[in-house]
Amino acid sequence: MTHLVFCDEFGNTGSHLFDPSQPIFAYAFLVLAQSELPSIEADVRSIYREEGLDLSELKSSRLWATPRGIRRYLSIG
Repeated sequence: MTHLVFCDEFGNTGSHLFDPSQPIFAYAFLVLAQSELPSIEADVRSIYREEGLDLSELKSSRLWATPRGIRRYLSIG
């Protein structure tokens, strides 16, 4: 079975990944079986259609900026 690994960061690291003065930083990894991707893609496309989104990447900072964005965030998460 083939697995894929996705990773992303959250926070303000600047050029120093382990800078202890940054307020928040998280680095997350997600491991999925490749066979799960079609179902996940269909769910994400459905949410994009329902919400009228046309973005290549959703940014938390944009979603948390409005009540509608918060609802989207909760629906996606």
